[in-house]
Amino acid sequence: MTKTRRVTSGTYPQEIEHLQGKTLVNFDVQEIESEDGISYSYEQLLLQKDAPQELIEKEKAKRLEELKKERRLKALNSITVTTSNGNTFDGNEASRNNMLCAINASEIFNKTTTEWKLADNTIVTITLDELKEALALSIQKVGEIILDEN
Repeated sequence: MTKTRRVTSGTYPQEIEHLQGKTLVNFDVQEIESEDGISYSYEQLLLQKDAPQELIEKEKAKRLEELKKERRLKALNSITVTTSNGNTFDGNEASRNNMLCAINASEIFNKTTTEWKLADNTIVTITLDELKEALALSIQKVGEIILDEN
């Protein structure tokens, strides 16, 4: 049985370690700088002792794919964009849907401005054109995130 966990350590990990009858495989190492110094965050697979290389590679690839999906979802859920007027908007999926609905409603009622809650939770009056710009920038950012993972 394979287990994975995220580990943080003050020392850079060896790729493979043997400890208490288990094989530990360390990968996806990320250096973290803080005022306390440098530490390392990494994934660790716990496998049976003397796990074959084929199993190690298979389990690493499986976990890396899971991490890729988790990171993409996190990036998509935390999109913010700044318009040419300097306002910063949330650009996640729910925000994009809200923008689209507000644009459609404004056009139906011939409104050129609307009240909007920005990413910092301030409420401002914005133009319909600025909201369209925020929507377009958000959609563009989604494309960048999706393309960046390939």
